[in-house]
Amino acid sequence: MCNTVATAWADLRPAELRTEHVLGIVAGWARLTHVTRWAYSQRLRRVLRMLVPYGAPDTLPGIVPHSTRPDPRRTVPTSGEMDAMLAVAPPFLRFAILTAAHTGTRTGSIVKLGPAEWDGARLTYETKKGHRHITPVSAELANIIRAAMVLRPSAATFIEALHGVPLTAHLLSRWIQRLRVRVGIKRQVTLHDMRRGLAHRVYAETRDLAMTQKVLGHSSPEQTQWYLAGSPSEIPTQLIERLAIKPFDA
Repeated sequence: MCNTVATAWADLRPAELRTEHVLGIVAGWARLTHVTRWAYSQRLRRVLRMLVPYGAPDTLPGIVPHSTRPDPRRTVPTSGEMDAMLAVAPPFLRFAILTAAHTGTRTGSIVKLGPAEWDGARLTYETKKGHRHITPVSAELANIIRAAMVLRPSAATFIEALHGVPLTAHLLSRWIQRLRVRVGIKRQVTLHDMRRGLAHRVYAETRDLAMTQKVLGHSSPEQTQWYLAGSPSEIPTQLIERLAIKPFDA
């Protein structure tokens, strides 16, 4: 959204901004989801408030449409769904699924990950809000990363190394949906749902909101609380096993 605003208003000084400029930006959101429109309206209102001290009319933030914050998406993949997808996933999709499910990395970051972000044990990358995020990886994911680097050492990203060509986040999401349909999963399950599933598992295991926030790379605990509003669709068997062996007086 910020890039769109910067492009559309590149030749305007803050004092030259008018109602039609704001409404022109808003008109481009017509086909977006409720969640995205709500997030964009929050950001646009914030940008306009920041421009007021530099001469922008103070009435402009009020022109941005107001809407109630949407309920969070509650879909969390079951272990059966994950197993079904992983059983037939080609290496590049297996990498994407495990990166989302084991590290909570967003789709937009997954397609950019490559040797430059890998230190042999951890991934370090910039989040969508520009924060530096460091995450350890599982042994299974580490093996896939090492295999990708051997397969095509010159590839800029792991997706490119494993698939032969780079992918955008949109194209990767489409590949995931094809895989879902192929294995007979009728409801829509996305990489972001796998990220959400990790959030639920971390919080169920630790009851530590700050740790869950850290794993997801969120900038505020409020964002993480909103993420956790939905309930998991199933209780992880591994959690029950871990809890069962702990004494009650520990």
